[in-house]
Amino acid sequence: MDALEKKLFAAQGSQLRLYEQYMSSVSRLKEKDQVIDLVRSEASINAQALKKLVEEEQILRERAREAACRVQEKNQELRHVCSVIKKHESLVDSVLATIVSEDETKLSKWDQKPSMQKAASLVSLVTEMHNERKFLTFKLDRAEQEVERVREQNRELKKELRRSHLTSKKRKEKVA
Repeated sequence: MDALEKKLFAAQGSQLRLYEQYMSSVSRLKEKDQVIDLVRSEASINAQALKKLVEEEQILRERAREAACRVQEKNQELRHVCSVIKKHESLVDSVLATIVSEDETKLSKWDQKPSMQKAASLVSLVTEMHNERKFLTFKLDRAEQEVERVREQNRELKKELRRSHLTSKKRKEKVA
């Protein structure tokens, strides 16, 4: 019986080791399943973040296009205003030169003449156009700054998108 008991004892020991190996394998399998679930969850979160970044990039691109259009419109307006101002400036300069060259008696007569009133009106118009030109130049500068800010945001979003994509890709490679 001793030999049978030894064989039984050895078989029970083998069975215990096999059971321990089985439990260890089951434990490792559960850990791997948890890692897979975690990676899937992270991939889902990354996909959502990527989708949001793409949407934001599209919005920023549209804003940049709109800002560029506004800049172009303001440039055209500014050119038009500049050409009008230049035309009126030469006219006003010649009228003012004529006025300044006259003596005091003739100057007082100018005050009563319709041509003097037109000249004063032109001076006022030129001053107004000059102020409008300054305002348009200011608006143009702001629009150009906005375009540059949107371009910078686009560059940052692209970098973030690439980093997110690389991180996601590395995680997928680790799981595989």
